[in-house]
Order: sequence, then structure tokens, then C-alpha cells
Amino acid sequence: MKVLLFTPALILVLSSCAQTVNIKKAFAFYQSVNSGAPPVYKNGKAISKSLTREFIYLEISGNTKPKIKEVTYKGNVYSDVQVYLVGQQQINAGIAKATGSPVMLSPAKGDTFWRLEIIIPESTIEHPISRQNKIIVKGESEGRSFSIKIDNEKELKPLIGY
Repeated sequence: MKVLLFTPALILVLSSCAQTVNIKKAFAFYQSVNSGAPPVYKNGKAISKSLTREFIYLEISGNTKPKIKEVTYKGNVYSDVQVYLVGQQQINAGIAKATGSPVMLSPAKGDTFWRLEIIIPESTIEHPISRQNKIIVKGESEGRSFSIKIDNEKELKPLIGY
């Protein structure tokens, strides 16, 4: 009888000591990048030559770099994702297209922001799918697998490059 009472207590203690995934928050953004004045057809109508950048900020407790296995974005799965350390300070992600105000992100004390940039092949860009789809990031952090779902993304004002 004592063994039966001890076993659930042991399981409870061991499960409370188990590691938890240290991903705190995730934010998704997209932004058009235009390279100067757009080329035009003979009739004067502009030829669209913009590129769209998709990126995600992960807030992680501590400063261990996450290993990203795949990102499901707009119904497609991508494994070519670049991960960059942003740091532990407040960051300006860009200017919200809808409001014109800066999008500021502040990590909690001891947390670090990492920026994920999705590398999308040109063949995918030609066939855009609705932005209503969820974004799912799967990876590993401190030896533990994680899967984070982001329900929406924010559009930022376009960048003009030359």
C-alpha cells in the first residue's frame, strides 16, 4: 500500500522538476521592400517589383540561441530560416502601416530577443496564399523541442531601398 501512495508522489515531484521550454512570446511581421522608383510599362502603369520580407521575433528566457527546424507560413513549410541575436534591450520593429506609429518590443528582465528571417524561394512568392493562415515555428531550445503558433502578423510600412 505504501508503494502505491509513494509512486504518484514521486511522479508529481519529478514532473515538477522537468524542464520547461523557455520561449516566452513570438511576434510576426511582414514588410514590402521597394528598390527605388518602380519601372513602368509603355502606358505609364507601374510594374510591381517589390519584395516582401517576413520576420519573427522570439522572446526567450536566457540567451541560448534557438535551433529552428521549420516554419509553416502561408500554408508552406520552410526550413531555411536565419536566426539573429537582437539582444536584451527594447527594439523598434518598424512602423505599423495601419497606424503610422512605431512598433516597440520590450523583453522581460533576463529575456533575449532573437530575429528569425524566413528565406522564401521566388517560386513561392509568385503564388501568394492568404495571410489569414497561422504561422507555426518548430524548433529546439536548451535541448527541448517547441512548437509556437502565431495567430496574426502585423504589416509594417514599406522600406525604400536603392
